[in-house]
Amino acid sequence: MNIKKFYIFFLTFAIGALILSVNFKASDILGNIRFAPGPKIVFAEKVKDFGKILQGEIIQYEFNFTNEGDEVLEIENVQTSCGCTAATVGEKDEYKPGESGIIRVTFNSNGKMGHVEKTVLVQSNDKINDQIILTMNFDIGLPTDEQKQHMTVMAGQSIFEGACVDCHVTKGIGKIGKELYDADCGICHGEAKDHKPHGPIDKNTAVKYTDDELMHYIKNGSPDQPTMMPGFHKDAGGPLTTEEIMTLIAYVRSDLSVNSMIKQ
Repeated sequence: MNIKKFYIFFLTFAIGALILSVNFKASDILGNIRFAPGPKIVFAEKVKDFGKILQGEIIQYEFNFTNEGDEVLEIENVQTSCGCTAATVGEKDEYKPGESGIIRVTFNSNGKMGHVEKTVLVQSNDKINDQIILTMNFDIGLPTDEQKQHMTVMAGQSIFEGACVDCHVTKGIGKIGKELYDADCGICHGEAKDHKPHGPIDKNTAVKYTDDELMHYIKNGSPDQPTMMPGFHKDAGGPLTTEEIMTLIAYVRSDLSVNSMIKQ
């Protein structure tokens, strides 16, 4: 082989290798991926262990992810392992480089006992990891009769009436800020290990919403699950005024000037 043919062969080989590295992925000598152009979905966690919960509890959780790639990430499909588990994407299904989103999962433990594992399959246009499995583990036990009574909220039944008043109304009368949160919100919102059906509300979760969005949600309740989260404003049949709800928002945002938000 003469020098000219050698250089032509070498140049052709180099160009081919460059094209392959651009279109597929770049890796080191051991085959570890250093960088792959395109969208890249990265979850903060893929496995969540909820520990002990009571049969009949409805658990909601949000798996957070970020697009760490250099192209738009598309969430193409979210599929659960069975009908007792539901999963939805956050506010949208496309995320620019650097943007974050959530996969919101709801698990209904009715009829389940012992150790239970549930999975959610997330499919995206990530060229390397186009399918990611999220896993949730539960140890489900039977509730006592007293716990069953507290956990059962029938459709159309208000937590602001009858036997529920003592827990959901009376304890919060005259309170604002943290004390009001503990009395009215802390009954249902908290850690799964404490047998709370919904996750805690704090500055890390509240940052995803504007004050107007939080106000609307607390005042009017959940549009998706009104029997689980009714409207707390007096106009919606709840016990709170607008000013009292404002102190709740101030508290979850860790605003110490909570009293300044109350109209005189």
